[in-house]
Amino acid sequence: MSRHLISVKLGRADNMPTRHMRKLLDQASADVCLAKNRMVETWMAASRTATEDKFQWDKSLYHAARTVAPELNSKIISACMKHVRESLTTKIAWNSESRLGYRWKAVLAYEQRAPWWRNGIIPVQCQDARISYQGMQNRKGGFKARDLESAKHNALFRLPLLSHNSGARELGIVCLLRIGDLSKGHREIIRKICDPDESTWLMKDSLLVHKDNDWILRLNYALPDQVLDSDRVLTVKPNSVDAGNVLRMFYPDGGWRDFGDGNLYVAEFHRLGDRKKILNRKQRIRPPGHGKQRIYDDRRPITRRQQHITDSVIKNIVADIHRAAVKHDCGTVLYREPSLGLRKFDWFAKRRVTFPWDDFRSRLQAKLDLSGIKLDCKRVKKAEWEEWNTPAEESTPEHVSA
Repeated sequence: MSRHLISVKLGRADNMPTRHMRKLLDQASADVCLAKNRMVETWMAASRTATEDKFQWDKSLYHAARTVAPELNSKIISACMKHVRESLTTKIAWNSESRLGYRWKAVLAYEQRAPWWRNGIIPVQCQDARISYQGMQNRKGGFKARDLESAKHNALFRLPLLSHNSGARELGIVCLLRIGDLSKGHREIIRKICDPDESTWLMKDSLLVHKDNDWILRLNYALPDQVLDSDRVLTVKPNSVDAGNVLRMFYPDGGWRDFGDGNLYVAEFHRLGDRKKILNRKQRIRPPGHGKQRIYDDRRPITRRQQHITDSVIKNIVADIHRAAVKHDCGTVLYREPSLGLRKFDWFAKRRVTFPWDDFRSRLQAKLDLSGIKLDCKRVKKAEWEEWNTPAEESTPEHVSA
C-alpha cells in the first residue's frame, strides 16, 4: 500500500480552553523528548555491559521512560520506543567513514553520536486517534455526543495525551482541524478517510509537529497499490534542444506529447546569476570587516531560491509522468536519460543553465515506487542524440491529453 501525507493545522479546542490545550501539547512534546532520551541512555548502559554482540532491546526501556514521563499516555511511550528502535537500527550510508553497517554499532564504537531529541514532535497512533468529519468517523468511539453534533460541518480530532496517573479530568484533547486552509481535494481525502464505506482509505501512524507557533497534524494515510499493466510502456526521452519543452513522452497506443516547461527555470536562473554578479562587484568595493560572513549572508537567499525553483520544476515534471502513466494504464516507464557527455549539449545547456538529472531520476523513481510502477532507465547514445537533434520537417503529432 502506498503512503501519502496531508498537513493540517489544529484549530481551537472543544473540550477545554485552547490555551490549556496548547500547554498540554507543549508539556507532552517535552515529555516525549525526555522519554526518548532516557531510553537511549538506558540502552547504552545495558549494551556496553552486554557480552553478546547483538542489538539489546527489552521492556526495561519502557519502564525507564515511564519514570521520567509518568503522566504521558502509555501508547505514546510505546510509539517512542518504536521511533528510538528505528533510529538505532538504521543502516549507515555507504559514503560514511564508518564501516560497521548499523548506527547502533557505530554509537557503541564511538564513531557516531547517539540520537538525541529536543524538538516538538508528538507521535500519533492510528489506533487511538480519532477524526470526525461531516458526521462520520474513521474509527468508532472516542467522541461524545455533543462533540459529534458540532462536527457535522467541521472536522474534529481527538488524541489521548495523558495517563491516569496525571489525575486530570480530561486525558485527551478534542479540537477542530482547520480544513478551510486545505484544498478541495485534500478535504475530499479526509472525508474518505472518515467514510466507513471507503474501506481502502486508511489512516496510519502520524505526527503532531510544532512549527511557527502552530500545532500541525501530519496525517499519514494509505491506499492500495493500483494494478497497472506492466506490458504497457510509457517512454520518456529528452526533447530536441530547439523544442519549447524539455521532455517528450510517447504513449503505448500511439501519439506523443511535449511537456516540462523549463522557461521559468531558465529565466529565474539567469536573473539570480546576474544578481550574484552584482554582489560580487559590490564585495570588491565594500570596506573590510567580518571576513566572508557578509558575502555568505547576501548569497544565502539566492542559493535558497535556486534550490526552490529546481525542486518546483522537478516536482511538476515527475507529476506529469506519473499522471500520464496512471491514466494510460502503463505499469512500466522507460526513461531515456542523457549520458554525462551529452548533458553538455542538452536543452538546458544550450540556454546556459545546468539541471540535476541525477536528482530528477531519483525523485522519479521514488514517485513511481509509491504506485507500483516499474522504472526502466536507459542511457541515450550519441548516435540517437544526433538523430533527434537533426533539423528535419516533422509531421503534426497526434496529441493525447494527459
